[in-house]
Order: sequence, then structure tokens, then C-alpha cells
Amino acid sequence: KSQFYVATFSDQIEYFSTPEETKLSNYLFDVGFSLSPFIAMPFVIIFLGRYRERYDIVFFWLWMMTMAHAILNTWGKESLTCQMIAMTIFFILKPLKWASAAEFIHQPPYKLVHYGRLFGAVSLLCGITAASIYPLTKVTMIYFDGCFFNANLFLTIIEGCIVIFPIYLHFEYHQGWPKSYELVSSAAKSSSAAGKREQEPLLRGSQSMTRFADNEQQIINDFEHKLN
Repeated sequence: KSQFYVATFSDQIEYFSTPEETKLSNYLFDVGFSLSPFIAMPFVIIFLGRYRERYDIVFFWLWMMTMAHAILNTWGKESLTCQMIAMTIFFILKPLKWASAAEFIHQPPYKLVHYGRLFGAVSLLCGITAASIYPLTKVTMIYFDGCFFNANLFLTIIEGCIVIFPIYLHFEYHQGWPKSYELVSSAAKSSSAAGKREQEPLLRGSQSMTRFADNEQQIINDFEHKLN
């Protein structure tokens, strides 16, 4: 829905607004789309930091924001005010979606060595679903005279079904996700502590060799001083 919204924003606004309103809306969208990641970054950092171990809450909020944007964009198809509010929600939603997905696959039970593959799979899936932009746009232009209500309604229904994912995460959390998270975290801390313990003998040995070399040099200097 996000990619479809970006690709067809101008056409959706142009359907019901005047040329001046369309021009202004496109300008605001272009500027907001460029600046929104920097403006939304503090909110994203605070939000993900607050709910670091509660991804059920994170994705439920994402779903509610997605539905708010979808409803305003779909049923407010002839209201410039609704479209501007939907646009503002989208500017916050887009960076939050990507940051949440990246943070989610970076945490246990996923391993860091698989992060690149998982993020690549997410990006590939987004690319595949973006292929729906062309047939939906063509159907809208040919059969619905440029009105995007039906296309947006179809995508809104699909987005409504995604609520299953945060519900699933909620049940996972209450069935032991925090325990597994703590186990993985404690295992990582134990491994780090063991590594430090293994390095301590090497460090002490290095320090002993340094002191031995200093004492040997001092003996040589004293012997040369006595000869002189």
C-alpha cells in the first residue's frame, strides 16, 4: 500500500482537486517525503527504545497507523483535508516501518550472521509486491475512470488482515518470549565474560615479559656503568 500510495499520489489528488491544489499537494509531498525521515527519527528512536522487547506493541501501533492512513486515503478520496492528514501519517509511518523491521530481525531468536539475508528477503518481498502497482493503476484508469477508491479499498482490506501478525507476537510474548530473550542475552554475556577470562592470562603473560625485558635492560645498563 505504501509503494502504491507513493506511485499514485499525484493521480489520486488530481482526480478531485483543482490544478493549483494538485500542484501545491505534490510540492508538499515531495518536500515532506525528503525531510520526513530526519524529522521522524527522534520519535522512531524513542518509540523503539521504549518497546524494545515488546514487538507485539510495536507492530500493533504500526498496524493502527497503517489503517488510519488507509481509511483516510480510501474514504476521504474527495477531501483534500483527509488526504493531507493521511500524507502526514504516511511521513511518520514509512521510516517507522523500515526501522521496526530492521530492529525486529536484529533481535533474538534471529542471529546476527543471518541479518543480511533476512533484510534482503524483506526487501525482495517488498519489490515483488510493488509489481501490483501497474495492474492496479491500469485497471483504475481503464475501468474506474481514474478513481482509486476500489484499488485503495482492496489494499486496505489486505492491510486489515495483517493484524494477525501483532496478535501472534502478543501470544508468543506471553508464552515465553521474554524468557528466551533473557536466555540468549545471558548466553551472549557469558560468552563475552569467558572471552575476557581467556584473554587475562595472555595479558598477564605479556605484562610479565615486558617487566622481564625492562629488568634485563636495567642490569645491562648497571653493568656498563660499573665498567666505565
